[in-house]
Amino acid sequence: MSILTATNIGQSFGAFDVFRGITVGIPNNQKRGWTDPICVRRPWRGQGLARALIMRSLRLLQEQGMLEACLGVDTHNPNGALQLYETCGYRQINSSTTYRKPL
Repeated sequence: MSILTATNIGQSFGAFDVFRGITVGIPNNQKRGWTDPICVRRPWRGQGLARALIMRSLRLLQEQGMLEACLGVDTHNPNGALQLYETCGYRQINSSTTYRKPL
């Protein structure tokens, strides 16, 4: 696992975490990397930085021999994360529901 932080003039504007492994149970125990979470701080959003971080993380995984990349996303994310990931080539393969109860 590695967490990479993107900076500009000493200010951190975003980060991503990549980890890799062989996922047993999918065809040929395919090498699958994960590229989440990816985040960009509010003042830096809307400048293409998230896309750049995603593309960099995908290159890192490919260089490490991974054959596919996965991530999880909140489909109700108000910042358009789902659409961003889809335009980067990700496709939905699974969905789940999370419940919560205030205490």
